[in-house]
Parts: sequence; structure tokens; C-alpha cells
Amino acid sequence: MRVLERRLVFLGAALLILAFALWVAGGRRFPTPAPQNGARAASASTLTYYGGDISANGGMAVATGVEATNPSRPTNGPWPQFVRNYCFLAVVQAVVNYQYWVQGAAIPFPHQDNQGPADGIAGDSTSGANGTPWQILYDMQNFMVPPGGPVPPPTGYTLANIARDFGGDPRAQAYATWYEAPDQHYYHQYIYHNGVAAGTYGLARGAAISHWDGNSPDIAIVNHALHSVVIPGVWATANPATVNNATIDSLAVYNPWDQNWGAYLNGAYYARVSYSAWTTSDWWWGPTYNANNGNDPDPVIGIYQAGPGTSHPTAHHWIGNYVSIQRDEDAVDSAEFSLNENGQVMQGP
Repeated sequence: MRVLERRLVFLGAALLILAFALWVAGGRRFPTPAPQNGARAASASTLTYYGGDISANGGMAVATGVEATNPSRPTNGPWPQFVRNYCFLAVVQAVVNYQYWVQGAAIPFPHQDNQGPADGIAGDSTSGANGTPWQILYDMQNFMVPPGGPVPPPTGYTLANIARDFGGDPRAQAYATWYEAPDQHYYHQYIYHNGVAAGTYGLARGAAISHWDGNSPDIAIVNHALHSVVIPGVWATANPATVNNATIDSLAVYNPWDQNWGAYLNGAYYARVSYSAWTTSDWWWGPTYNANNGNDPDPVIGIYQAGPGTSHPTAHHWIGNYVSIQRDEDAVDSAEFSLNENGQVMQGP
């Protein structure tokens, strides 16, 4: 046997010995590569977008002024939010505009000043009379005061709140979206008590549901209740509105914050946010709803009042949970009501 042949034989034997050692160390099976991006990874070829129109010049572009393909700062459009605490108004504006676009009608709130006054004083909001802008905040102040309201002093920012919130609380956002939307469009708060994975699936389901006139964007309260964004749809392996085991890959997220004030969240007006980032990052749904040193407290009036000094002193309503505003087909229960993760009307916090 020649020297080269002997070397090849010895090399082959060595490789066999190494393979046997790996087989034993691996529990008598060879190791397999770990899936990319964790258990929720999915091949791009298996993903489908489910939700509202995010195409160029489509529904969300008209509703916000933000193009998903070029998410730069809108000019002379509905967004960004007009004042630093107006995120709650900007997201209502976007969802309502979108629903009018679906109907083929002119959008009712085409400019930033349709949110509220530039000075940020709720009492200075205008009705559209005598050439003034029609402002969502005016309607909140005058037509959306909750039963038993307004909140006793200190009232919070808007009379539509049921909490002493620095901006507009989830009740104000849900009620305003229903109030301003076209007829036969119903919205409620959805409060998820069962964790971020289940909450995110519920959020995805809400955006993916096809109503009688198509899809409707969700509103999500993010960054431990400091901000609100719009979720028009998701990318998934199957439609989360029709199956319970779809893999959610990512979410379409529209952010109303004016980035000229400084980068906030992802620093963009639109982004495709991965499932991993959405469920773990502080910017999104990593943390639950938080009181934020009293800027985002639980309700103090109505059946959902919770916390010290209320009729449910040890309870929480929003705090500690994941909160969204979603369209549904519940024409019976007022937009005053919150629904839980099972779609059931909550009778208390």
C-alpha cells in the first residue's frame, strides 16, 4: 500500500471515530442546526400579509400621510401628532380616516390641527364653526363625557377620560374612534390578562379580521402606556383571524410621534416590527400597561374604577395588562365597555 493510500485510510478511520464520539455525546443522534430567530421563525416564502391597506397611496397612506415604502415625515398631512401628548388623538384620527377611505368618502380629519389646538389646551379646541378646524379633542370635551363624569378634580387632560390621565386614556380612545367612525363601525377596549403572546395574537386577530367592508386597523397602547400606535396588519404563516396556531412573524406599525422632537420608539413613522421585538422590547409590548408615576393611572369613576380611593382599592384595570382598541361586530354593548381576551364584556376591573 502506498504512503498516500495509507494516509487516506488512517484519515477515514479517524473521521469514523470522531463521528461515533459525536453520536454518543448527542444522545445517539447527530446534532441538528437550531432554528433561526427562535421557535417563531418562518421562511419568507410561507408568510402572507393579513390586514388593512399599507400600499403606496393606499388606505394608511391617505389616513396618516405616511407611506410605508418611504416612511419620512409627512408634509401637510394628517400626521404627525400636533402636540407632544396628542398621540391618543392622532391614532383615533388615523383609524377614522382609514374607515372613511374604505367607504370611498373624503377623510374627515386631513390635517394635524384636526387633532386639537396648537397650544395643547383642551378648552381651546374648536368645532369647525366659523372657519375653525373641526377637532377631535373638541368632540371629546363636549360629546364624550362618560356616565358619572367628568372625573372629579384633578380631572386629567380631557373630559372624555375615566382616569386622571396625562393625555387620553383607553376609554377616551375607544369611545372617540366609535363616535367619529362611519355608521355600523363598533370599537371597544380589549384588555389581555393572559400574557404578551396571547395578547399579541389577539391584536393580530383584530387586524386580520375581515369585516363587512374589509379590515380595520387596531390601536395599541405601547411603551408601558406612554404612547399609542396603529397596527393595520401582520405577516403570518396563516390568517390569525381564522386559525389559532398561525406563527406571527411581524407587525406593521405606524407611529404618530413627531421625530423632529427627537427619535422615539424606532425613530420612524412606519416600521415592520418583528414578533420578537414586539413581545420583548420596552418600546412595544415588552412591558405591560404602567401607571408611569401617575401619568397613566387606572380609572377612578365607573364600573372599572380601580386602586386606592376607589370601590376596588386592591384591583387594577389597565395596569399590569396589555391594552388595545379593536373593531368588532358588537353593536349591543356601548363603546364604554371593555372586553377581555375572550371577547367577553367585563363587568368590573
